[in-house]
Amino acid sequence: MKVVDGSYRLPNGLAWSPDYTKLFWVDFLKRIIWAYNFDIDSMSLTNKAILFDFNNDAEYKEFGGYPDGLTTDLDGNLYVACWEGGRIAKICTKTGTGK
Repeated sequence: MKVVDGSYRLPNGLAWSPDYTKLFWVDFLKRIIWAYNFDIDSMSLTNKAILFDFNNDAEYKEFGGYPDGLTTDLDGNLYVACWEGGRIAKICTKTGTGK
């Protein structure tokens, strides 16, 4: 086993893109969803980037809640359960925008 990143405050849900080239990872307390590129041949994660920041999105900034478990659909959209938020957020992984 190899540690690839240890900078999370409270890591939680994870999901894969339908083609397994992206890994999406929740940092619950920071309210951020991270995306990594994934190479299945080398089993490596690279290019860590913020996919969606609940603190900076106008719709989600004020409602409270924390991103928790998540899954993807066949189009690559993320569906994120929001603990203490009473909703499921839909995040487009191609644009990083929420609905």
